[in-house]
Amino acid sequence: MWFLTVLIALTLVFFIAFSFIDGRKRLIFVFAVSLFSFWVQYSGYNVIWFGNLRFELKYPLGRFFEMIPYASLGYIVAYFDIFNSLKKKRVVFVCLFGILSLILLKYKNLIPPAPGFSYSNNIYLIRVFFLVGFAYLLPFEGISEKSKQIVRHIVKFTLGVYCMHWLVGLMLNVLFAGIGMKIDSFILCVLIYICSYSISFIMCMFSSKYFKLLVE
Repeated sequence: MWFLTVLIALTLVFFIAFSFIDGRKRLIFVFAVSLFSFWVQYSGYNVIWFGNLRFELKYPLGRFFEMIPYASLGYIVAYFDIFNSLKKKRVVFVCLFGILSLILLKYKNLIPPAPGFSYSNNIYLIRVFFLVGFAYLLPFEGISEKSKQIVRHIVKFTLGVYCMHWLVGLMLNVLFAGIGMKIDSFILCVLIYICSYSISFIMCMFSSKYFKLLVE
């Protein structure tokens, strides 16, 4: 799973770097590695270095540089507490972020994509900022406790769903192909989620605490 590999690698890089630098020097580091990652992507070196590697190596290594700006953006948002500071004018920014999110979802090529491994179109980076900001600024504190409990139950097995969704999807595709049935991609995604969630729920109900750690 390329995502977990890259997540662990980025965590180690930032953890080691931040062990030696502090304060605003960390911001300089974050901006520096982000600029370097953009250069690696748009210069084509990312594809040159990793494009011909075997599948198991190509995507974890190739997407490492593509994910650096996302990690950097997350750090910057947290460092300046951007979303919390915008709550002072919540209605304005919910509307603004919502509109900008819709525009960025419709117009996918506002920023020329770099050659890469699916995440080198850096319009995604801007889109993520506004989508996450929009969700963060929604007034969830006004939701009833019962609704919050439902949401907690839905997200409880996020790790389990993530870890098994690919295998579940593969099995469902084989099943539907075997019976000669075509299924809409959106419905397939819903079925993958339901099956993955159900398996996670059963594992949590009847397995040892070590198996529970795999899904909760």
